[in-house]
Amino acid sequence: MKDLITLNVADNKLSGPFRPSVLDGAKTSVEDIYIQGNRFSGSFPSLVGFSALRVVHADDNKFSGPLASLLQEMQAREEFTISNNLLNGEPFKNITVPTSAFDAPDTMKIGVLDISHNRFTGTLPDFVGFAERLRYLDVSNNDFGGEVDFSFAGLTFIEHFSIANNKLTGQIRPDSSFFVGSFVKFVDISGNQFTGVLSAEVFSNHELEVLRLGGTKYTGSTLDARLGELTKLMELDLSNCELEGTIPSEVGQMVELKRAWFNGNELTGTIPTHLGKLENLLEVDFSGNQLTGAFPEALSLLPNLKSVVVSDNNDLSGYFSPDVCDRINVTANHVSCNLEGPCVQSPEHCGR
Repeated sequence: MKDLITLNVADNKLSGPFRPSVLDGAKTSVEDIYIQGNRFSGSFPSLVGFSALRVVHADDNKFSGPLASLLQEMQAREEFTISNNLLNGEPFKNITVPTSAFDAPDTMKIGVLDISHNRFTGTLPDFVGFAERLRYLDVSNNDFGGEVDFSFAGLTFIEHFSIANNKLTGQIRPDSSFFVGSFVKFVDISGNQFTGVLSAEVFSNHELEVLRLGGTKYTGSTLDARLGELTKLMELDLSNCELEGTIPSEVGQMVELKRAWFNGNELTGTIPTHLGKLENLLEVDFSGNQLTGAFPEALSLLPNLKSVVVSDNNDLSGYFSPDVCDRINVTANHVSCNLEGPCVQSPEHCGR
């Protein structure tokens, strides 16, 4: 395999350990290794010595045990992805990140790092040291814990930022670059134990396409009207955030919105009729709030809407027609007697 540049055996049914020794003759030439979508098992081998190697994709296999070579991979690779495996241990242990990208401009080449959907533990480092290159970071769906430093001011070029579904704590800073950076489009910090204040600054990046904040304790915070300025946003998760106040009518300006979760808060007032303008909306969840008034008919008539959840709002009213109930999966349990329709589970005392 002398002079080999790319090894691509992705999406086959290869099994057993992955042995980089088969590439010994190409250690100075191979630049890309694609082994994702197989059944490789055992520990992930060190690739130290492959001097030209830029890209490693090893997702969707059955690699297990610790990832001992992560530091070397972060120093030497431009892309390193190994999501959806069975890896464990503390991959960032003993990794010292430079306080500034300028301290070590040539030692951290990593631009894409995805180690999501494994069984990793330990804490996360301050990623500011990768600022000049890191554009895609996904460490979601592991068991990372400890407090996160949310300065992250140096992640200048970050586009995709996901630390979701871990056991992380810390105070959310609305000026973090993963909220306000010029390039960021995807933010997912849901499913952790963060706290903070949901200020209007969080909604200042008009390039955002996905914003998942579910489970963050923004206790007592309200939804600012600037939320409606996120006109490119396709997915919004504000579930279980301990939010108060009303849903601003400006949400009706979010013309690309497909999925929205407002459930599990303490929101009051009515469901804005302006949501009936969101023709791309597929699903929306208002359950577990204190919403009142009539459910907007215009919302139920949206052409692409597939799912609506309004359970556990005791003062909603309105009527879901048989046609709406046939077309949309409506979940309406523990609601007022004033909310009717064949898909509404009326309380027994309503006599229906």
